[in-house]
Amino acid sequence: MQKIFRAISFLSCAFFALVSSVASAEIPMESDSIAVIDDLDHQLKLKAPARRVISLSPHLTENVFTIGGGDFLVGVSAFSDFPKQAQLIENVGDFQALNIEKIISLKPDLILIWADGSNYSGLSVFEELGIPIYWSQPKNLDSIAHELKNLGVLFGLSAMANREAESFLQQLNQLKHYANQPAVKTFFQVWDNPLQTINNSTLIGNIIDLCGGENIFADAIAKAPLVSIETVIAKNPTIIIGTDERDGTAEWIEDWQKWQSISAVANQHIYSFNADHLVRHTTRVMVGVQEICQALDTVRSR
Repeated sequence: MQKIFRAISFLSCAFFALVSSVASAEIPMESDSIAVIDDLDHQLKLKAPARRVISLSPHLTENVFTIGGGDFLVGVSAFSDFPKQAQLIENVGDFQALNIEKIISLKPDLILIWADGSNYSGLSVFEELGIPIYWSQPKNLDSIAHELKNLGVLFGLSAMANREAESFLQQLNQLKHYANQPAVKTFFQVWDNPLQTINNSTLIGNIIDLCGGENIFADAIAKAPLVSIETVIAKNPTIIIGTDERDGTAEWIEDWQKWQSISAVANQHIYSFNADHLVRHTTRVMVGVQEICQALDTVRSR
């Protein structure tokens, strides 16, 4: 009987220890444990896990849902359309203008902002009110996992966030062999009129590099430079990649047919993909990575 009692006591202690460890992993209780360095090297500390959060970028909104924190979003920016639940959250403005009064009325305990996509005026009012701000500026594919982990700390959801981050990195590692394949001269079209592309300091540039592509404007000074059709012809890309319109069409492809001197056009190596899978710093970018890697591999095989 004593053995059974001791066994039950041991199991009870082990159970409560396990529960306590899980709880502490998901919801840190000490303020010192809720601290991260954001992408602008600002140290951010919270007294408790964030529970009333404003997201001012679609990719941040999506990443919050990815780590299981969607229920804690009280306001989002325009175009925060994934997942579908995000469309039901209060819209507080877009990159050109924010509804500052609405944001303040929602009483946020944390605001998430994309540094590269912010053209907002009036942000200083949040700092004056003491509302914590997390600045996001992911620069490559690896930084997506880093951001998930940071958000996990801020929301007290580290276990879920770390699982998602590690899963993403594992998928990424499985594709890195493409970088060792023969290079494919690549032109990525951001916009058709005026003609615009990207350099290699962008997420798309990083994807092209990972897939073994040679971005013909990799060294451009501007992140998204305007270029002439004559320059593209002179560089003669083997593949041209762009993105679909919102309705899923890609009428821009037809405009290239007049330039048959370009290898990509002559050999019908022009591809269009869903923009959300290429420009948003979220785990869904893996779909776009796989599509571009496969497209470049198709070109190599012909």
